Amino acid sequence: FAAELDYCLGGTLLSFGRPAEAAARFEAAWRRQPDYLEAHFNHGTALARQGRVAEAVAQWREVLRIDPGDPDARQALEGAAARGASP
Repeated sequence: FAAELDYCLGGTLLSFGRPAEAAARFEAAWRRQPDYLEAHFNHGTALARQGRVAEAVAQWREVLRIDPGDPDARQALEGAAARGASP
């Protein structure tokens, strides 16, 4: 339950334009539940919005480790590569 609460709070914070706080909540969620795919993905999104692209890429790679066919993580990595980040 705690992981879900952190995840939902992270989503709310991200939607209000507070990516640093959102990243902390998403990280708390996946630390409580390490294979929490959505928490890893959104943690990456929150990090990318802060310009922390290398860290975001690591989160999206973790999504693909959990689910190798995840299309959102693949698209995020392709976008990062197009902007010059190393996927």
